[in-house]
Amino acid sequence: MKVGKVTSILLALLSCVSWLLATDQTNESLRFSRPTVKGIVLTAEPLQVHKLYKDEQYEFAYCGQSDFAPCDRDSPPSLFVKDRVRERWILVTDLSTENARLGKSFVHNGGDESDFRGFENSDYAHLPIKIRGTKMLPDRITFDQKNGLYRLDFNYQLNLSITLSYFWLSKTDLDTVQ
Repeated sequence: MKVGKVTSILLALLSCVSWLLATDQTNESLRFSRPTVKGIVLTAEPLQVHKLYKDEQYEFAYCGQSDFAPCDRDSPPSLFVKDRVRERWILVTDLSTENARLGKSFVHNGGDESDFRGFENSDYAHLPIKIRGTKMLPDRITFDQKNGLYRLDFNYQLNLSITLSYFWLSKTDLDTVQ
């Protein structure tokens, strides 16, 4: 009986350590061979957006991530970035899969679109990301000051390291979106 308790405690500790490593990774040697983002500069400010992250230079916002944040009927869920320096809005269309962490589904049904691993052989993931018929946008964004990179987390709120996926977005690449 004591062995079972010890095993349970060790598994719980390993799970916690795994989660911390997955969520707090800041890789000082991240290099990119292609732009980390593709997007479209909008001619007008998007309506009904909800702020996700904001710093001195950029503000990330979304619409349509859930029933509580709908876009208009004709628009899919969308991720927007307000360039506060250049006074413009960008619709983010694609994120580079280079250096991305592509999480697994804990209910894997074997199909290519059952989890983020379906993007392993793709250069970019198109937004909104479609997983098992669900359209997804990031649920958390953080900024790595040292590397000038935003980390866009998907499935972060599930609090399961196996499902966490994230993509890197360079400030420099956002500056050059046209």
